[in-house]
This record gives sequence, structure tokens and C-alpha cells, in this order.
Amino acid sequence: MWKRPPPRPSAAGLVARALLAFALLALPACQDATGPAPPAEVVVAVAGTSFQIDAATGAAVVPFTVTNPASEPVWVNACGEEPAAWSDRWEEGRWVRHATHPCDVVPADLALGPGETVAGAHTFHAPGRYRLGLAVRAEDRGEEAWLHITPGFEVR
Repeated sequence: MWKRPPPRPSAAGLVARALLAFALLALPACQDATGPAPPAEVVVAVAGTSFQIDAATGAAVVPFTVTNPASEPVWVNACGEEPAAWSDRWEEGRWVRHATHPCDVVPADLALGPGETVAGAHTFHAPGRYRLGLAVRAEDRGEEAWLHITPGFEVR
């Protein structure tokens, strides 16, 4: 008696099988991936929620601090001895990169030991809603950086 050959799998079926095979092969590799834990305890704080543009200078200076309450040192982007934060501006319902910290010297990483706080400032020339961000690393010049972002604030 003659038997029919089994039906050929559809293109979607082949793709699904390929994805399943890839996932099964990749899963063990992902389980072994390790790296430094993110320095989640680092706090970047702005000293207020609203800042006024000075009529004489045409700028608002927004002071901020970076505190490391963790038991291990961390490194932050810096310009000299000051942390180099960037700013985002709220535009059309989303955060858009506004400016980076201008630096007249070679940028480097600044070590922040356990319990240490360092102060910085960012200058704004236009009214709007802003926030500051800073990259924090668990190792000096480490590849992995975690972004720490302040709550939004107003410049008027």
C-alpha cells in the first residue's frame, strides 16, 4: 500500500523551529554571564525643583551632588574634579538630549569612595523642563556604565 509523504513544514514553522533551537542553545550561555553589580545606591540629586535665569548673566546655574552610600568605590564621568553630567530637555512628550558638560581639560573618571559626596553644577540658558544624568561605573574606566538620572526640574 502506498503512503503519503509527511507534509512539508511551512515557512513560519521553519522560522519558529529555528528560533526555538537558538533560544535553547543561547539560554545556558546567558545563565553563566556575570559582571559587576550595578552601583544602584549612587544618588544624583539636584538642589531644588525650580531655578531662575539670572537677567544679568542670561543663565541659571543648577547645583547637584553625587553621593556614594555603598561600601565599594564607584567612578563617575568628570571634568577635572567636578562630575560631568549631561542634560535632557522635555520636548513634545519625551526627554531629548539637550547638552553635555563642557570640559576645558581632558575628561576622566572621578573616584567616589564609600560615603563620599561630590558637588557639581550645570548651566542652562533657556527656560524649560530639564533633568540631569550621569554615568557611574563600578570599575575605573570600566566598560559597563549605569545611568543615574535626576527627577525633572524647571528653569524659568
